[in-house]
Amino acid sequence: MKIVDIPVKFPIPFAVDAGSLKRQVPTDSQIGITDGAASLQTGYPPDNFIQQSAGGIGPFGQDVNGLAFQTTGWARWFSAGGPVRWDSAFANDPDVGGYPAGAVVADPTVLGRFYVSLVDDNLDDPTDFGANWKAFSYFFNPVGQCYFQYVSTTQVKLVPKNGNTVTVNGVPRQIPAVGITANVGSCYVNGVAARALAISTGYNVYLTDVSGTLVLDFWSGTGSGHIPDTAANNIGVEVRNDSGTPDSTRTLVGKVGTNASAQLFTGQGASVISWFNQRPISLASASPASRGGITQQTPQLLNDVATVTFLNWGDTSVGVGVGGQFHGDQTGSSAYLVACVDSLSTPAQSGFYSSTNDLASYVPCFVEANIAEGFHGAFPCGFVDVGVTGTYSGCRANVRVNG
Repeated sequence: MKIVDIPVKFPIPFAVDAGSLKRQVPTDSQIGITDGAASLQTGYPPDNFIQQSAGGIGPFGQDVNGLAFQTTGWARWFSAGGPVRWDSAFANDPDVGGYPAGAVVADPTVLGRFYVSLVDDNLDDPTDFGANWKAFSYFFNPVGQCYFQYVSTTQVKLVPKNGNTVTVNGVPRQIPAVGITANVGSCYVNGVAARALAISTGYNVYLTDVSGTLVLDFWSGTGSGHIPDTAANNIGVEVRNDSGTPDSTRTLVGKVGTNASAQLFTGQGASVISWFNQRPISLASASPASRGGITQQTPQLLNDVATVTFLNWGDTSVGVGVGGQFHGDQTGSSAYLVACVDSLSTPAQSGFYSSTNDLASYVPCFVEANIAEGFHGAFPCGFVDVGVTGTYSGCRANVRVNG
């Protein structure tokens, strides 16, 4: 067959204006009900093939028009590229018995979403995203039109951003206008419902489908990391790393970290960051740190009240800074102010020094640092040259993250 063999299309169905001169041909036999009437079971009945002079009954023109109207109507629909939507009543008709393996149906409400039946006699509703259907879309799937945000010390929310679509398991799903909220005291944790987050723990947060409803699932420990998906309909989407195997059912949307009360630190960046639509977030010590009498040549914590908690992604650098007033007591020797991250043995390469016994000005020093992905704390520290005593006042750490 060649492209030139395409037949003429039906611009309208046959007998479209026939009115009462056409009727829908019924499924069941009409023998004994309306003699001579056609049906899908019998076609034209035997009486139509007997001469009327011998007692036969001529075929009804309404049946001819009705049958041609229905068949040419479908031919017209297909010629126009019309999709066939999933139809529960049709699938459950005893004469149909469900969709066959390989059948492709359109979503009854979502434009551009389709499903392939994976089994014969398929009676399942594909919009429930069950195992017997595989969803796909002809549209470019927006991966993450959303933002994962801090709400309070006990709540987070995934909200629409630059659209409302997120790809989950290769299917574009819509985030409701009110967002998807989770309470850290009762939420999905490692796939289990109604659990509380643990104290002082970092979690990756994934969007997943539970019986047709999108929920936020918090993961920590083994199997909580993330990895680009390799599934054919979900390539490149960041999903849960299940021991080296991408879990397509869980799309990464954010990260949280809890405090010693199993709640969140206040504010975006301090305890919550978003994977999608990241933005720069500046954080600073809530309270300044002061300390005198420092004589050590390695970083010393000034005061833990000046610690800045923060979360970060591994593929972005973190800005770390420090500022405050300080001095050493020996002219010609130096005192130093630096910011350390997580441990006194890991100072970020930022800071100032003072070579006189006058207070140094409060002029922040800021550098970009490569810090492992996770939940961290930055704090101001001081150290001095040999033989010097350092005094520090009003010192704060500063951090800039993306989230």
